[in-house]
Amino acid sequence: MAAQKQLAAVYAALCILTTGFAGCDVVPGLRFSATPTATRTPTPTPTHTATPTDTPTPTLTPTVTPTPTPTHTATPTDTATPTLTPTVTPTPTPTPVPVQELPFMDDFSDAESGLPQETYTNLSAEYGPDGFSMQINDSEFLQLSAYPYPFPADLTISAEITFGNQADTLIGIAFRVQDQENFYLFALDGYANYMVFRVIPGDLEVLYDSYAPQLSDGLFLTERIRVDVQGNRFQVFANDLLLTTVEDDMLSSGGVGLAGWTLDEPDSVTFNSLKVTDFEDRALPASADCQLIPPGAFAEAPSSDVRLFPFGPLGADAVARVPVQPEDVSLLFSAQTAARDDIVVVDSITAPDGELLYQSSKANGAEFSSAYFSQPLLNEGELTFYLPPAPQRPLQPGVYEIVLYTARGQPICDAAAVIRSGPAQGTQAIDLNLWVLSDAPEANQPEQRAGLGADIRAAVDRILNQQEMQLGALNFFEAGPDEKARFARSDENALAAICQAMALQAGSARAWNIALVDSYQIFTGVDGEPEPVFGMAPLPGSAFAPGSLNSCGVIAWEAHEGDYNELGATIAHEGSHFLGLPHTTESDGLFFDLFADTPGCPAEIYDTDASGEVEDSECAQAGADNYMFWQSSGVFEDFIISAEQAWTIRRHPLFYPLESGQ
Repeated sequence: MAAQKQLAAVYAALCILTTGFAGCDVVPGLRFSATPTATRTPTPTPTHTATPTDTPTPTLTPTVTPTPTPTHTATPTDTATPTLTPTVTPTPTPTPVPVQELPFMDDFSDAESGLPQETYTNLSAEYGPDGFSMQINDSEFLQLSAYPYPFPADLTISAEITFGNQADTLIGIAFRVQDQENFYLFALDGYANYMVFRVIPGDLEVLYDSYAPQLSDGLFLTERIRVDVQGNRFQVFANDLLLTTVEDDMLSSGGVGLAGWTLDEPDSVTFNSLKVTDFEDRALPASADCQLIPPGAFAEAPSSDVRLFPFGPLGADAVARVPVQPEDVSLLFSAQTAARDDIVVVDSITAPDGELLYQSSKANGAEFSSAYFSQPLLNEGELTFYLPPAPQRPLQPGVYEIVLYTARGQPICDAAAVIRSGPAQGTQAIDLNLWVLSDAPEANQPEQRAGLGADIRAAVDRILNQQEMQLGALNFFEAGPDEKARFARSDENALAAICQAMALQAGSARAWNIALVDSYQIFTGVDGEPEPVFGMAPLPGSAFAPGSLNSCGVIAWEAHEGDYNELGATIAHEGSHFLGLPHTTESDGLFFDLFADTPGCPAEIYDTDASGEVEDSECAQAGADNYMFWQSSGVFEDFIISAEQAWTIRRHPLFYPLESGQ
């Protein structure tokens, strides 16, 4: 199946993924681990015309308006996902009645519960012993059966469903039904292809279509469907799996209905146990319920120049649209799935002017095209990216469109954008929180810690001061004996737990969160041997997010062997990974950052010992003195930060204007 082939490609590409982070720095050098990207392939959408017979009143035939779907779609069978022009079976316009009170339930045992029973040559829709059944004796036919009264605008609708014999028959829930010509419809087939439509007079538009990979390994696996409606935001579920979130403003109110839709052959569908509740009373499935940035946590932000744009759960496929104002200078976007082993993937990023800033490859998950990103945008469990990644493309006002999905089909359970407004001129400062998990006396005894803090500040400022930046407040946080026992000697598998534990101690305020441990290891090579590192940080990290898996970096005390200047430089290096900066040159001398003013050190010129790595001694005249070079062995006491590197990070939401008094 296509779904299986797609996942195989994604996970084959993941053979190089050992940490999930691109800021993994290995003794004696600082290393980078790239992560691959998954992709979807568009499904052709042929057009049909449905014409029922023997209907008592004239039929209404909407005209198809071809509309590009907002994400790539993979169909797990050889059956194409169609976009149809349906002919609906009209029912008499009901006399207006008061809005239906909620909760509303229908087990379809009472023929007087509201749905019209209809019998024609090509259709019967009626209550029966198994529920409400539609026997459609025609091909390419859409039947909509709607309750004859309006419902509240914001609600949750769920129903149990039973397919007939044809896997391409669609079954679904209609909402905001104003009449037989104005409604939304969520429908899916036996292959787990699903669609969200809008029907208005003369126009049927596909708002979203994709498939549910978890339900596509066999036929007719969907037993329950659900739609959550709030304002212009609609979320659709199958078997308690949040599939996607769609936004549309065309219809603001209406009723509830059920739909069956045949394609090539006649078929039947059956509904049971319909339940409609108020949206505020909904209970999200565990897979769609997590929280990156609670409102209370974001309230810790000390200034009005940063704001939160929350999305909440998005689903396994989604389009997130982030509005940017003229005064905004940066955008930090994060998305998380409750399934830690699933992969959150950015398929594309489109700027307000229509420029495609990023596009994942249709060939395999590790490939992408972008003039502004130096690595693929995907990660296990949680993904974050930062705009603008380079001064060649400053943030612009308007709406940024971000297309996302997950490789295994588990829903994105929360997503949020943190936006910073200007100005970014003048001296910018950033605070540093150090959570002491090391047993080193210098980091734990107050009289020695003061000197350590001064040395760290001096080393960080030697880099930042070159470009009108500086370290602000430096705060040490104590760890208890149990936390030290758990984390002081740890490896990459502990990063998420360290970050979330640190958020409990240090909060999620406007600061670098960095844990100071005794030693830290990653697993490298084919055999996964542990290797000690100077430090590690996500590229980039998620800010203001106590629920994030990627809200901190880790620095290894023992690896620095008492060299506080190098310790401070590593904090600046790892902290800048957290802010979105990659290495200037990777260890193999084949990959480089996108900044015009940071020299590269290509292996074909500088790998003079043919070791397969370009080392700082070989690259002494080719950028090894930059603080974001892949390796740091203490050869250079004073590292360089370039103007373009500084332009990028000084706009980050964690930096603030010094005159703000923080």
